[in-house]
Amino acid sequence: MWWLLNMIAYNSFSLGPFPLVVLIGFVALFLFLVSVVLIGIKRKGKHLQKLPLGVHRWIGITAIILAIIHLVMALTAYIGVA
Repeated sequence: MWWLLNMIAYNSFSLGPFPLVVLIGFVALFLFLVSVVLIGIKRKGKHLQKLPLGVHRWIGITAIILAIIHLVMALTAYIGVA
């Protein structure tokens, strides 16, 4: 099973020199940053005061799920591939 996940993570899809595992990591990092910036802007901007807290929560949950997927995919480079 590890070899299949490794093949998906590193050989199935790439955008330029970046394999899928790196792209998922970039998206997770971007979502974490959007979540932090959203709360910071919401405190200072009056037009974003009406934005529900659930938006921030779902962005954070999505980022955590993608980060876990990124971690498992990255670990396949070290586990069970011999």
